[in-house]
Amino acid sequence: METSEKPCVLFSPVGMTDPIKGHKDGPLLHIVRYYRPKKVVLFLTGEIMERHKKDNRYCRTIRAVCPYLTDEDIQIIESPKDGKNKQGGKNGKGKKEEDEKVNKFELFDNCFRGELEKLHRDYPEHEILANVSSGTPQMEASLYVLAETLPFDIQLVQVHSPNPADHPDHFGPVEEELAALRETGPGDARNRTEALHMDNIQAAALEKALHEQLNSYDYSAAYKLIGSALEKYSLFTSTASELCRAANQRLTLRTKDAYRTADRAKGKVTFSFSANKEMEPLYEYLLMLDVLLKREAYGDYARAVSPAITAIMEKVAFSWLGKKKEALCKKDSKNIYRWSTALLLQNEPALLDYFKKLNKESPDFFEMKEVIVNSASLLNVLHYCKEAGKCRANDEDLKDFDDLRNFEENVRNLAAHTITAIDKALIEEISKVAPEDVREILHRQFEKVCNKNKPVQWDDYKPVQWDDYDRMNNRIFEALDRR
Repeated sequence: METSEKPCVLFSPVGMTDPIKGHKDGPLLHIVRYYRPKKVVLFLTGEIMERHKKDNRYCRTIRAVCPYLTDEDIQIIESPKDGKNKQGGKNGKGKKEEDEKVNKFELFDNCFRGELEKLHRDYPEHEILANVSSGTPQMEASLYVLAETLPFDIQLVQVHSPNPADHPDHFGPVEEELAALRETGPGDARNRTEALHMDNIQAAALEKALHEQLNSYDYSAAYKLIGSALEKYSLFTSTASELCRAANQRLTLRTKDAYRTADRAKGKVTFSFSANKEMEPLYEYLLMLDVLLKREAYGDYARAVSPAITAIMEKVAFSWLGKKKEALCKKDSKNIYRWSTALLLQNEPALLDYFKKLNKESPDFFEMKEVIVNSASLLNVLHYCKEAGKCRANDEDLKDFDDLRNFEENVRNLAAHTITAIDKALIEEISKVAPEDVREILHRQFEKVCNKNKPVQWDDYKPVQWDDYDRMNNRIFEALDRR
């Protein structure tokens, strides 16, 4: 495409494909080549700054393409820490401060805003260009937002990738790349830059925000944002909106509502256990727990894990016993199952004796209280089955349930009854079990319950699909096509 004749200045993050890769221009160099800016401000993260310090590759390649630019015309900005940034002198030879928070949007918003405002003050008659093809997605999103909100014009420039077949995976020393540059020129016969217009900027900024929300499984926020975008800009499809609504219903365990909403949207959303009505509620609950872990919401996870532990223990315990729950338990007035001494005496008297033996100080305690069917009592049942030599009982599964109960007893009770921050380190310190290990145990035991009547050889084993939410997200991404 043709570039503007107006004199311009460039603000550009620097990415891993800059300045040259595979003897072809990276986005930064390609913009410099075709727009010929009078000033270039480069934004470098800590990792990129280390590359810069080794061989000054970014400044050297820019000057190879635009010899009229002096050292003073190329400015290096190092990624900020705690909202402050360091500027280098010539070619960026200044103090380095490692950026440990490169995923925080506000960090880039503040720094980018300041640099763009300075460019506008210093070059009021020049067009300000911003490269949105280098750097991280967070940097790109910040530039989209600033282009829409700052009170002066910013032209966002996107650079399309070259043909992959002509773009080998090669990143050489800067001397080698400069030699290739002198010999072959840009290594590309076509201008791959594209100036984005305001409607594209609005759509791209909204789409970036939606991707962030979906990747963090915040379907409620995504549904509201899509609704706003549909109303104000008509940018996205109603299918995407309804799929976000269905995803939010699913995450809040309103699975039937999610079915109906997805069907209306013709969304083809994956519900892996829709055909297994007995196991589907537990499967959906486990997926919800997985999302809490992905969000690193460890306190919420610890508080929410008990029903899943109890449900899986219950299925395994009665399977090992070879009895139906109703043969040994009865519901109370609140529809809560309790162990029935009468039914135990009739159908599994040895288990009743085992329960009593566990309460040596008060052997009649069990009969008087009629204990709730919970994870604590179910773990006792599992140990009873192992001691009694029940055919399905085994040490490997028993250790899994000991670990689950230990996690629940220590971590869950702390999270439920103490006003304190719960993080991964605290969980591992208290329970000696990592949250990810708890997830793996729950997955493994759920799969065993689902396959208990099938051969256990790997050739016959069919793992449960645990990526339903990621596949659902991919379907929503596909539906985000603009009208």
